[in-house]
Amino acid sequence: MYNENNLSDVTWAIMETIGNKFKTDFLEFIFNIHINHNEPIEVIREYTEHSSSVRPDFYFNVNNTEFIVEIKKYDKDKHEDYLELFPNCKYGFLSIYTFSHPEINTKTWNDFYQSVKNKLDNYSDTDKILLSAYLDYVKNICNIIKFEKMDLSKLQSLYYFDKLIEKTINSASTEKYEMSIYRNNIKADRTGKYIELFHKKHKKKIYPWLGVFYNENDLNIYVNYRVEEGWCDTITGKMHKNEELTIKFTEKFKNYNCEFWENAIWIGMNKDDFDNFNKANTKKQAEILETFYYKILNITETFFI
Repeated sequence: MYNENNLSDVTWAIMETIGNKFKTDFLEFIFNIHINHNEPIEVIREYTEHSSSVRPDFYFNVNNTEFIVEIKKYDKDKHEDYLELFPNCKYGFLSIYTFSHPEINTKTWNDFYQSVKNKLDNYSDTDKILLSAYLDYVKNICNIIKFEKMDLSKLQSLYYFDKLIEKTINSASTEKYEMSIYRNNIKADRTGKYIELFHKKHKKKIYPWLGVFYNENDLNIYVNYRVEEGWCDTITGKMHKNEELTIKFTEKFKNYNCEFWENAIWIGMNKDDFDNFNKANTKKQAEILETFYYKILNITETFFI
């Protein structure tokens, strides 16, 4: 549900479900016009008047005034040929990025999100619930963020934490396991490392991840097991094939924040341990991280195929 077609489909479904009021608000926002809320609005998803290969995402007809709207995330194709193919239509463009064009009404998802949010109280309670869920969806896939005050003076902690992971793994091989750093994994919302872990008894190899994940809703230290073949399917594959084992897995990690997302099982520190980690001195921090990692490994061991 994360690509542009999905975004268009969901937006169209909201229009069809809520009806004229949302269609009106949508058009008024895109084209900076006023429309009588009692005026019937025809909307067609993927308009194919010319050919199946030319399909504006939305076509609207309001009292014989025609509009087309193209929905984008990051795609830079502005479909300027639509101006010639649909000369009688006003052309609107909704995307994450901004640009200006003398003949195209351009708006951003961020501004659309704020516009709908500001008008929520104008809708019925039922429609408000539906629109709130829609806004959560838009916020997620269009990377809409409410910025908080930043303190860049604390960013050095990520450098030291990365080195602490390296130190933990390099000294973590035991009678059961051989471990080494497989590769770094640093993104906008995480700092961590994939680990090459070999179980000596079972002679099986997996590649778990250890690191810190952070966004506007979450900040925690995690181990994750990707379910794709060649990563951690030696253990996760067994869980997906056996519902009883899947339930047992969740139960065994009940003292942790255990969730499934991004095609991986994420096991996070419990709140007390994470708070203690942030308050501790460097020696104690190393102990807390090592203890957390080993506890996860010991629980996971029972799931090796």
